[in-house]
Amino acid sequence: MVSENCYDVTMYPVGNPREDIGAVINSIIADIKSRQPVSDLNDGGKPGAVIYIPPGDYRLATQVVVDVSYLKIVGSGHGLTSSSIRF
Repeated sequence: MVSENCYDVTMYPVGNPREDIGAVINSIIADIKSRQPVSDLNDGGKPGAVIYIPPGDYRLATQVVVDVSYLKIVGSGHGLTSSSIRF
């Protein structure tokens, strides 16, 4: 994506979102935290970040832990389908 604070799960170099999107999102959150170590730089706060999930089928094998403020996780597509309740 355009900004250094915007992440596309399919373009992130760590992990494979189709196999485990949770692990990829957790890696992205770890990167965000490492790049924004100061809690309030020049009284401006942290810039936040956006994690974008494009349409597709993704397996969630790892629990996502959101422990950073000002994070938005956005997606596009038709919604959620769970294979655990489909069958």
